[in-house]
Amino acid sequence: MNGVFRVFRSGFTACVAYSLLGSLALRADSGLGAAAQSPAAVRKSADQTLTLIREASLALLKEGNHRYVTGQPRHPNQDADRRSITVAEGQKPFATILACSDSRSPVEVIFDRGIGELFVVRVAGNVADDTQLGTIEYGVTHLGTPLLVVLGHTGCGAVSAACQGGELHGHLPSLVRRIQPAVTKARAAGTHPDRLLSASIQANVWQQIEVVVKESSVLRAAVKDGSLQVVGGIYDLEKGAITWLGSHPRESELIASADTAEKAAALASAAAAQPARPVTPQTAGHGEAHADHSGHEATPSAQGTGHGNHGSAHPAPGSSGGYPASLLPSHDVKARGRKAPEPAAPGHH
Repeated sequence: MNGVFRVFRSGFTACVAYSLLGSLALRADSGLGAAAQSPAAVRKSADQTLTLIREASLALLKEGNHRYVTGQPRHPNQDADRRSITVAEGQKPFATILACSDSRSPVEVIFDRGIGELFVVRVAGNVADDTQLGTIEYGVTHLGTPLLVVLGHTGCGAVSAACQGGELHGHLPSLVRRIQPAVTKARAAGTHPDRLLSASIQANVWQQIEVVVKESSVLRAAVKDGSLQVVGGIYDLEKGAITWLGSHPRESELIASADTAEKAAALASAAAAQPARPVTPQTAGHGEAHADHSGHEATPSAQGTGHGNHGSAHPAPGSSGGYPASLLPSHDVKARGRKAPEPAAPGHH
C-alpha cells in the first residue's frame, strides 16, 4: 500500500487521476468495500491500482508522442497560468525520463507535454551514474513519479564513440566506460558491423536499466512494491517516433541477484566492523592451558607431567591447572597445611 500512498501524496496529475476514478468507482459499486475485504484482497486491489497508475502514465507519453509525430501537438500546460500554478503548488510530474542530451531530442516536445509534467534527467548517452541515480531517486521518492523511461535515440554520438574505440580526452573516457559494456554485448551477439551502432544503442538502454535496478536499492524497492515501472525506448531522430522496448526481460532475475549481493555485502561489513577481543597475559595463559575446549590438543597440564595422564582433561597432581601462579598457595602455605605423620605404636614395626 505504501506505493499507492506515495504516488497520490505527490499530487498525481489530474488527467491520470481521472482515468483511475472510473475504475475505482466501479469497484466501490461492486459492494466490496475495503473494510469487508481480506488482507489479500486489499493487497490485490492496491496492486491493481498501481498497475492502472503506471499504465495511465505510459499512455500519456505514447499519446503525446503520437500527436507530435502526426503534426497535431496540443502544447498543453505551457501558458502563464500553468507557470503560476506550478510555482504556488509545486511540481507534480507523472514520469521520470532518463534521456540523452542530444539537442535534437527535446523531451517535453517529443512527448507533447507541458510545465511540471515530466521530471527529466539528461546526460550524453543516457547513462546512469551516481549523480543520475540520485536525481532519479528524488523523482521517484519525493515527487512520486510511478514511471521511469530510459530513452535512447538513433545516431547517438556517445554510443558511436564507444563503438569506434578511438582516443578520448578530458572526462569523456569516464562517460564512454559506462556505455562500453553494451557495445561488448552487441559484438558478442554476432552483430553485423553495419548494425553495430543501432544494436549497441538498444543494448545501452538495457544496460542503463540494469544499472538502475542493481545499483539503487531505493529504486529496486520501488519496483518490487509496484510503485515504479521501468521501461526502455528509442527515439528516432528522423521520424520523431519512439520504439517502446518495455521492461527489462530479466528484471526479476536482476532484482533477486542485486538483493542477494546487497545482503552479503552487509554481512561482510558487519563482521569487519566487530572489534577484536583484547588479549591480556591472564586470558592468554588461560586459553593456552585449556586449548582442548576449542577442539585442539589436551591441556599442557594433562600432557606434560610425566604421570601417564596423556589424553586426560584433568590437571595432573601438583600442576597449576592453568591458573596464574599468583593465585596459587605458596610452598610455605602448602607445607603448613600438611599434617605430620603419626608416630608408630609401640611394638608395631
